[in-house]
Amino acid sequence: MTFIARLSRFFTERTRHISVTGYRTFVVLNVGLSAAAVIHVVVTTLFASLGADALVRLNIASIGSYLLGLYLNRRGFSALAVAIAAAELIVHQYFCVTYLGWAAGFQYYLFVLPGIAFFLARSRFPTRGLILAAAAVAFMWLGWVAEQAPPRILQHTTTLSILNRSNIAAVFGLLGFFAFFYNRAADLAEARVEEERRKVLDLMNLILPAQIAERLQNKQEVIADRFESVTVLFADMVGFTPLSARLPPEKLVAMLDTIFSDFDALLDRHGLEKIKTIGDAYMVAAGVPSPRKDHAVAVAAAALEMQAAAKARSREWGEAFELRIGIHIGPLVAGVIGKRRFIYDLWGDTVNTAARMESHGIPGEIQVSEDMWHEIHNDFDLAERGVINVKGKGPMRTWLLRGHAVGKQASSPRIPAVVV
Repeated sequence: MTFIARLSRFFTERTRHISVTGYRTFVVLNVGLSAAAVIHVVVTTLFASLGADALVRLNIASIGSYLLGLYLNRRGFSALAVAIAAAELIVHQYFCVTYLGWAAGFQYYLFVLPGIAFFLARSRFPTRGLILAAAAVAFMWLGWVAEQAPPRILQHTTTLSILNRSNIAAVFGLLGFFAFFYNRAADLAEARVEEERRKVLDLMNLILPAQIAERLQNKQEVIADRFESVTVLFADMVGFTPLSARLPPEKLVAMLDTIFSDFDALLDRHGLEKIKTIGDAYMVAAGVPSPRKDHAVAVAAAALEMQAAAKARSREWGEAFELRIGIHIGPLVAGVIGKRRFIYDLWGDTVNTAARMESHGIPGEIQVSEDMWHEIHNDFDLAERGVINVKGKGPMRTWLLRGHAVGKQASSPRIPAVVV
């Protein structure tokens, strides 16, 4: 690591949790206090060569105050560090003007105070105003002090000219130093904001469809859409409830997580949306939030894979449970509800009917409504179950999805009508 990189890391590396705006103040103070300590070491040598023993002692005390301010800033007491730096700067320039006079140019270091005030975070505005006022009053006061009495230590005109120009150059150098590290702090702060924004967006994409998450990011207050044709699937793990009384909680949750992770993966392959899980029930939709023509076929294909995945896990674990699935197609309304915990949900008769297809279905089977049958019967092998009495709907004609059609629609024996 280069020296510049190490120096930059020292000034910008956080030692505690700091807000984005507070971070800029932290960096500016690190830079300013460190630079002031270094400058005072150099100036101490200068004062010693000029025979200003009182200023040498003052500089040593000033170096100690800046190091203290640096320590306090890195410990989180930025406001106290600012107060120490401002007080020392004003006191130090008073003694410099008193001993060496106005022509030496030490009073120009007071211009560093407005620079620091400018680079402070917005949340520090009261402090910023006080610093600006203190710098203006101190500058005028030092001018008055210089007019009242000659310098205590007289210097040659050439020496004073060199000091004046050197001090002006040092002030500009300090302000440029601040600007450089302030911009670096701003870049790092923006990177932090972007990183946090990506984390939030990634989290929202895990719980919401990508398009809905983007609309929320764009500050759309109400998200509600009507869709004319959507396929809705409900799946329920039959036999899982008895397992909850027999298995340890950790194993039960791990098993359910494994199965639902299997479902999530195959939904991603088919481009479907998982709407939510309720206990051991799983809800899927296609055609929302982006309409698609093949949503019925896509859900039917996914349902077959879900059944296969559940049967494979049942055999693997040696546990008796089956997946019961119900599917229906039709219009519905979709939208986001909640303020603290967002959820993308669906409403309408289509959702209710899909839920009834599942609850009135057969364990290990995929039951579909007549509307769904019309959409997929050319692509899949379906066995007519017959007319069943569905709660809240009355008699409904249903079919059982058995597999993909080979060539023409494969024929399957008709299952006798059942009244539930």
